[in-house]
Amino acid sequence: MKDLRHKAADAIAGRVPAGFHLVGEAPPRSAAKEGRIRLQCIADIEREEVTWLWRGRVPFGKVTLLDGDPGLGKSLLSCVLAAAVTRGKPLCGDTATATREPASVIMFSAEDDAGDTVRARLEAADADLLRVHVLHVDAEHAPAIPGDVAELGRLVTEKHAALVVFDPLMAFLPSEIDAHKDQHVRRAMAALGRMAASTHAAVLIVRHLNKTAGASALYRGGGSIGIAGAARSVLLVAKDSKDEGLCHLAPIKSNLGPRAPTLGYRVVAPDGVPVIKWQAGEGGLGADELLAIEPPRQGERRRDAAQVLRHELAGGPRSGREVEAAATAAGIAASTLRRAADELGVVRRPGGYQEPWQWELPPTPVGHPGKVANAVGSPADPLLGGEL
Repeated sequence: MKDLRHKAADAIAGRVPAGFHLVGEAPPRSAAKEGRIRLQCIADIEREEVTWLWRGRVPFGKVTLLDGDPGLGKSLLSCVLAAAVTRGKPLCGDTATATREPASVIMFSAEDDAGDTVRARLEAADADLLRVHVLHVDAEHAPAIPGDVAELGRLVTEKHAALVVFDPLMAFLPSEIDAHKDQHVRRAMAALGRMAASTHAAVLIVRHLNKTAGASALYRGGGSIGIAGAARSVLLVAKDSKDEGLCHLAPIKSNLGPRAPTLGYRVVAPDGVPVIKWQAGEGGLGADELLAIEPPRQGERRRDAAQVLRHELAGGPRSGREVEAAATAAGIAASTLRRAADELGVVRRPGGYQEPWQWELPPTPVGHPGKVANAVGSPADPLLGGEL
């Protein structure tokens, strides 16, 4: 092995790779210059315990998704959470948080009127209305994610809010954020995650399901899978297959602890205002089982493939690999997807070296607004049984 003198000779002769320095010597001045990347030893970071608004379901300081079809009580559930926070009361099946102090809530609802719907539901859920804050009725600007997240953090701190609700997510994503592009949504979700962590507030995001029937529950939420990937907890509301009036709240994903059991509930309106009535007991079907359907026939598979194509390509051209991956997640074979693409007239163009193919829907025929031609130019869609 060379001694230090030989190493010095190598360095003088230029045989030591750039960026390395001799043992026992200080690194060159350029190597010691501080850059944008900063590291911290994990031993210097204080360990923290996860705290819960609703144990096993909604953590403080994190983002939680609540997925489900319209009309199953997602917004009502957000009012139930708000009422529990403002009164310091425990939620169904959670006795560990019975001594929580009352706190404030900020609710952003893009689909329900604050006066005739949100307030009525909060009153029915026994919320302390003095602790609930919504967007001012005369406000011209609704919060946008991620652009307004810094201001939202200031408002959360100012109001001492323990819960922030966005209902639904897509209403608060600006036009430049493509909900179907992973990089876009991860940037938006990361900003929300940082705000939740810095304020220690629980952030609840309500999201509608997509039309990809038969897919895993994790892939059924609207938009990119990156939305669910960034959330620390994902919950699903779904109907019972045998009892039309019974709904279930089931965990899809939990990064911070064991999955909580499925809870049953009914939406009732004893005084004309809908409320959640929890059913006795826990357990029941999981999220994937609640969304499961019987294996479809081949024609139905092509219809499902058509739905996947329309959903994935609605925002413009997409990578063929991404579209095929979405179809695979929905249980659709590649051959079925390609047959559906041919019948819909999906355009597939060569791309670059990294991404050989780009897929996009065909242009809308002149004189037929909202209709998409199939492979032979007809405005009727053979996969969906008529005109669109």
